Amino acid sequence: MGGEFLTPLQEEFLRRFFATRAGQRFFLTGGTALAAFYFHHRISVDLDLFTVDDLALRESDPVVSRILADLNCRLIRTRTSEHFRQYIAEGEKGQGLHVDLVRDFGPQFGEKKAFEGIIVDSVENIGANKITAILGRTDAKDFVDLYFILKAGYDFDDLFAKAQQKDLGLHPFHFAGALLQVQKLKRLPEMKKPLTLEELQQTFVELANRILDELNPQ
Repeated sequence: MGGEFLTPLQEEFLRRFFATRAGQRFFLTGGTALAAFYFHHRISVDLDLFTVDDLALRESDPVVSRILADLNCRLIRTRTSEHFRQYIAEGEKGQGLHVDLVRDFGPQFGEKKAFEGIIVDSVENIGANKITAILGRTDAKDFVDLYFILKAGYDFDDLFAKAQQKDLGLHPFHFAGALLQVQKLKRLPEMKKPLTLEELQQTFVELANRILDELNPQ
């Protein structure tokens, strides 16, 4: 399914989760979805499972607990809020399992895809979410993921317009400033495809400058 980009424990958890009625109302998104099912570009350890169903998150609680028990996982830590669940667990052989379940709000873009029963978010939707993520934090993995999305031919202006529908406060000027924070990065995540920190920084500094030039044409 996800090859070297999903551990056996992650694969088995996903198979069991999406085989349930509650699981069918979620989709795998974020860096792990990109790496395991689309671009195979980096290692990503978190399973980000989003839903747009108000009841699905609540109904997932006993489902996740049962799956972890069936897989003989030791639950190390949980975090719970109205729209968020986090499970940090450890398998029998010491392998880690990090699962975030999130009630997502706002519009969704592109078609979800099924890979051997695993429902996976579209690249367009992940790309729009990566743009909103970069606005709020400076994390190398977000820049790396957006880099490979753009390299695959997805149009930045289209993704940005979609991101603005998700975050009404997203403004090109502020986003350009967030992009320039790429210069503060010191290292990349564990990569499976070639990319240097210098290339990543140059790409997004150039994009930031392009955005600023368009806002202030000479």
